[in-house]
Amino acid sequence: MFLLWTLIAGVSSFFIFLIMVPAEERNVPLFLMGFLILFYTQILGVFTFLGLSYCLSPSYITTVLLCIMGISFYLCHREKCFTGIKSIEFKPLPLSSFILLSSIFAVYYTVIRYSLILPPLTTDGLLYHLPFAVNSFKTHSLSLCPLYFTEISMTYYPVGGSTFYHFFLYQGKEFLLKYVQMPFVLMGMAAVYLMAKKGKYPVLLSLGAMSLFAFLQPVLKESTLLYVDLIMAATFAAALYCFSAGNRRLLPLGVLSAAICISTKNFAPIYILVLIPFLFKMQEGTVSKKHLLSSILFLLFAGGFTYIRNLVLTHNPFFPAEINLGRYTLFRGVAVYSRSSFPLALKKLITLFYQPISMVDPNAAVSFLLFVFLFIALLLSFVRDRNLFFVFLLVPISIVIYVSTIPTNYLQIRHLLPLYAIFSLAFFYPFRYVKKLQWVPFLLLCFCIVETIGRPVVILRFLVTLPLFFAAFYLPARKKRYLISLTAAFMLFAVLLFWPFVLTSDTYQSFKYNGWKSFYGKEAEVWEFVQKNSEREKNIAYIGGFLLYPFYGKTYGNRVFYQSVNSIETFPVHYYKDSKFVYVKEKPEVIYRKNPSFDLWYKGLKQKKTDWIVIRRSGEYVERRWIEENEELFKKIFSNESAEIYQVVWSKERPEMEG
Repeated sequence: MFLLWTLIAGVSSFFIFLIMVPAEERNVPLFLMGFLILFYTQILGVFTFLGLSYCLSPSYITTVLLCIMGISFYLCHREKCFTGIKSIEFKPLPLSSFILLSSIFAVYYTVIRYSLILPPLTTDGLLYHLPFAVNSFKTHSLSLCPLYFTEISMTYYPVGGSTFYHFFLYQGKEFLLKYVQMPFVLMGMAAVYLMAKKGKYPVLLSLGAMSLFAFLQPVLKESTLLYVDLIMAATFAAALYCFSAGNRRLLPLGVLSAAICISTKNFAPIYILVLIPFLFKMQEGTVSKKHLLSSILFLLFAGGFTYIRNLVLTHNPFFPAEINLGRYTLFRGVAVYSRSSFPLALKKLITLFYQPISMVDPNAAVSFLLFVFLFIALLLSFVRDRNLFFVFLLVPISIVIYVSTIPTNYLQIRHLLPLYAIFSLAFFYPFRYVKKLQWVPFLLLCFCIVETIGRPVVILRFLVTLPLFFAAFYLPARKKRYLISLTAAFMLFAVLLFWPFVLTSDTYQSFKYNGWKSFYGKEAEVWEFVQKNSEREKNIAYIGGFLLYPFYGKTYGNRVFYQSVNSIETFPVHYYKDSKFVYVKEKPEVIYRKNPSFDLWYKGLKQKKTDWIVIRRSGEYVERRWIEENEELFKKIFSNESAEIYQVVWSKERPEMEG
């Protein structure tokens, strides 16, 4: 089903690209970027539309995608777009360009090869990206998926990124979920290359800027992790190119890309807002009013879906944060965030750059180099190229807005990932004017490759496969068959990964739990017990902060929920909107766990036909006392240093548990 949808949406994206982009504008990088924008636009739009009507099932998805393909083919034929197709060919490239392209393929092949066996990782992915996707998968809707015992704002986050994880669930291989962001590397690379060419960079420097974006540690690491920052970064870069190129005909593509961008993070609108001034500098071409109107409607409907949903449910598009303008409260919330002065917040962000705390943060020396060259690029471009100057200026402007609006406790380097496309451009910009030193910036590419892929055995595999990809590129290119050259590289990439993919498919289930245990320790033992003993679907109530995704089981058959201690039905946090808590001095549980009642809690468990209760060992929970006081109702079936699992005794006949 997943392959069918990918094929249908891919064909539709091709037709729509031909309709939206005139023949004289088409080229390989623009096609790659536009194709991916249109592909993910379809997925986001179809899943949002069907999810609102509780029709998000395979039959409806297939029907709507087929309708889109049929309509796009008809329009393409009616407007005679097929007759204007150019051969998708490269212009002649120097030998060094093929080394760069081969390096990109070899690096990403190596990274995929050594991460293939790993299970889904990252706190964000296991806590809400995948649970949101599974909730939509099980309910055939975009219904709210409340999270408890954690940062309550996650419940109300934009769901665009989770929608792509939902789409990817249908491919049926859990170990592939970590590659959801990988196609967005291509989108970001294409956007950087197009911006460099628009800025009149030489071909080699354009490819170098594109390669630097792909090799920077935040991009390379995130391409195999369950985040959505790379989705935000690539769609921002695409929107930036479409808006800054000055060509009105690219405006609809830019709006669609902006829509995907703001659907990923609740602060992503910051990056789109700073692009608005570019709209007033568009001078070339004429935009189709139909294309522009439909893209704006998509921006409002699919891109802004979560903000509209939050406004309807909570009367605050940015719930749970309380939004104030001076003394006036614009939107009431339940979370009161402590604010730091701008200098202190900026100091913390600078500290994060030079004392990285995350595996996806860039090396401190790399960050220093990127900022130094950004400063040089700003000075040079102010004198020589004002268009690029305003692009480079987006970095300090975005950082100032980000630091001014985001609470200090939330500041993270990966939130600035959209700016790394601009950093890549700025790093290569000064070398346009020093031709004898144009080899110097490529040293940073070598450093990034070695730093990220790390171990000698991994570097050795990269060095072994690099000549293979070079041959795939170079041999057809000698006869000026550049399309065959690119096709050969992709085919080699697929062939080299085919056997590892087959082996991983056979061995993944036996390795998965050891993989989780190596990262999450004792908590992964709880997941292993739940998954091995829930072949028959279970209703699982959790108490305490957990990474919830593994509790859904191998085939997502389990129902996972929090049972309220003060009502039979469990309400989302916005139900308690008259309460408030101070972040981070108070835990958000003070809002929804007041006045606990054993009778209400127990009736809720019974109403939901609860099978198991999973409770954290750490932390004081009133439910633990209730369980201990009613031993005849709750039977302990698992315990370790992380958590305990109790079976709710509704009858005497219960299936035996694995050890």
